[in-house]
Amino acid sequence: MAFKFNGCNCGREKGCPAAPHCPTGALYYEPELNRVFYDEEFCFDCGKCLETCSALEK
Repeated sequence: MAFKFNGCNCGREKGCPAAPHCPTGALYYEPELNRVFYDEEFCFDCGKCLETCSALEK
């Protein structure tokens, strides 16, 4: 099953609830920029991010 990052639009001012659950660091939050980044090279479609973030869709 494939997953795609659809951008962070959860409305949180700080942090990303999904990023800490990414086992490879493909999804990560940069606090200095207050922005979420995604590196698809490191993503292996485990779906852990989907458990905590509604901005990520199947």
